Amino acid sequence: MVAQCLAPGASVSAVAMSHRINANVVRKWLPRGRDRQVAATMLPVNIAPASVLAPKSRVQPSMGSSSRAPIELVLNDATVRLPAGFDPVELHSIVQILAALR
Repeated sequence: MVAQCLAPGASVSAVAMSHRINANVVRKWLPRGRDRQVAATMLPVNIAPASVLAPKSRVQPSMGSSSRAPIELVLNDATVRLPAGFDPVELHSIVQILAALR
Protein backbone atom coordinates (compact mmCIF):
# COMPACT_ATOMS: atom_id res chain seq x y z
CA MET A 1 0.00 0.00 0.00
CA VAL A 2 2.85 2.37 0.76
CA ALA A 3 4.22 1.87 -2.76
CA GLN A 4 0.75 2.58 -4.18
CA CYS A 5 0.53 5.78 -2.15
CA LEU A 6 4.00 6.91 -3.24
CA ALA A 7 3.20 6.43 -6.94
CA PRO A 8 2.91 9.70 -8.94
CA GLY A 9 -0.63 11.09 -8.83
CA ALA A 10 -1.81 8.60 -6.19
CA SER A 11 -4.32 9.64 -3.56
CA VAL A 12 -3.57 8.33 -0.07
CA SER A 13 -7.25 8.48 0.79
CA ALA A 14 -8.27 6.50 -2.32
CA VAL A 15 -5.62 3.83 -1.72
CA ALA A 16 -6.60 3.53 1.94
CA MET A 17 -10.30 3.28 1.09
CA SER A 18 -9.64 0.59 -1.53
CA HIS A 19 -8.03 -1.51 1.22
CA ARG A 20 -10.64 -0.54 3.83
CA ILE A 21 -8.07 1.12 6.08
CA ASN A 22 -8.26 4.54 7.69
CA ALA A 23 -6.24 7.07 5.66
CA ASN A 24 -4.63 8.47 8.82
CA VAL A 25 -3.11 5.07 9.58
CA VAL A 26 -1.69 4.86 6.06
CA ARG A 27 -0.27 8.37 6.38
CA LYS A 28 1.65 7.22 9.49
CA TRP A 29 3.17 4.38 7.42
CA LEU A 30 4.38 6.63 4.60
CA PRO A 31 7.51 8.03 6.32
CA ARG A 32 8.56 4.49 7.30
CA GLY A 33 7.97 3.31 3.75
CA ARG A 34 10.05 6.15 2.31
CA ASP A 35 12.88 5.36 4.75
CA ARG A 36 12.83 1.69 3.77
CA GLN A 37 12.91 2.54 0.07
CA VAL A 38 16.01 4.65 0.61
CA ALA A 39 17.64 2.00 2.80
CA ALA A 40 16.95 -0.87 0.39
CA THR A 41 20.12 -1.91 -1.38
CA MET A 42 21.33 -4.94 -3.26
CA LEU A 43 23.35 -7.36 -1.18
CA PRO A 44 25.87 -9.87 -2.53
CA VAL A 45 24.56 -13.41 -2.69
CA ASN A 46 26.64 -16.56 -2.66
CA ILE A 47 25.00 -19.60 -4.15
CA ALA A 48 26.29 -22.96 -2.99
CA PRO A 49 26.54 -25.72 -5.59
CA ALA A 50 23.52 -27.97 -5.64
CA SER A 51 23.94 -31.49 -4.42
CA VAL A 52 22.40 -34.32 -6.35
CA LEU A 53 20.04 -36.41 -4.29
CA ALA A 54 19.33 -40.03 -5.02
CA PRO A 55 15.84 -40.52 -6.44
CA LYS A 56 13.27 -41.60 -3.91
CA SER A 57 12.35 -45.20 -4.22
CA ARG A 58 8.70 -45.89 -4.79
CA VAL A 59 6.87 -48.33 -2.64
CA GLN A 60 5.84 -51.31 -4.71
CA PRO A 61 2.51 -52.89 -3.83
CA SER A 62 2.55 -56.34 -2.42
CA MET A 63 0.94 -58.32 -5.21
CA GLY A 64 0.03 -61.31 -3.10
CA SER A 65 -2.23 -59.81 -0.48
CA SER A 66 -5.66 -58.26 -0.41
CA SER A 67 -7.30 -55.80 1.92
CA ARG A 68 -9.64 -57.05 4.62
CA ALA A 69 -11.30 -53.67 4.94
CA PRO A 70 -13.01 -51.44 2.38
CA ILE A 71 -11.16 -48.32 1.27
CA GLU A 72 -12.50 -45.04 -0.13
CA LEU A 73 -10.14 -42.68 -1.97
CA VAL A 74 -11.20 -39.13 -2.81
CA LEU A 75 -8.93 -37.55 -5.42
CA ASN A 76 -10.09 -34.11 -6.58
CA ASP A 77 -13.47 -34.85 -8.16
CA ALA A 78 -13.04 -38.63 -8.40
CA THR A 79 -14.04 -41.06 -5.66
CA VAL A 80 -12.81 -44.65 -5.76
CA ARG A 81 -14.54 -47.12 -3.45
CA LEU A 82 -12.87 -50.48 -3.02
CA PRO A 83 -14.67 -53.34 -1.29
CA ALA A 84 -13.02 -55.57 1.30
CA GLY A 85 -10.83 -58.15 -0.42
CA PHE A 86 -10.00 -55.93 -3.42
CA ASP A 87 -7.06 -56.84 -5.64
CA PRO A 88 -4.07 -54.53 -4.95
CA VAL A 89 -2.88 -54.93 -8.54
CA GLU A 90 -6.16 -53.42 -9.74
CA LEU A 91 -5.80 -50.56 -7.24
CA HIS A 92 -2.29 -49.91 -8.52
CA SER A 93 -3.64 -49.72 -12.09
CA ILE A 94 -6.45 -47.37 -11.06
CA VAL A 95 -4.04 -45.02 -9.27
CA GLN A 96 -1.73 -44.95 -12.30
CA ILE A 97 -4.64 -44.10 -14.61
CA LEU A 98 -5.87 -41.31 -12.31
CA ALA A 99 -2.33 -39.91 -12.02
CA ALA A 100 -2.02 -39.85 -15.81
CA LEU A 101 -5.25 -37.85 -16.09
CA ARG A 102 -3.89 -34.99 -13.94
